[in-house]
Amino acid sequence: MTWRDRGAFAALCVIWGLPYLFIKLAVAEISPAGVAWARIALGAVILVPIAYRRGTLGSAVTHWRGICAFALAEMAVPFFLISLGERWISSSLT
Repeated sequence: MTWRDRGAFAALCVIWGLPYLFIKLAVAEISPAGVAWARIALGAVILVPIAYRRGTLGSAVTHWRGICAFALAEMAVPFFLISLGERWISSSLT
């Protein structure tokens, strides 16, 4: 493993772990539902304009039921439960 590989791995670990620290800090001031909503809203603010510019937003609108089911199962519920769990355990355990 080269030093570049180790540096990339360390950067990945920091980037991957930072959201849990931020969630732990946010849950002290905001409800878990508010934290989950903020994460989803921030992602939408970033991704919807990109999809619009690429011209893929129209095809997403035609499949809105599947997208809503996926968003609920893979984002809304897990983000809420992670935020809820951060109230009682340290962020290093999540």
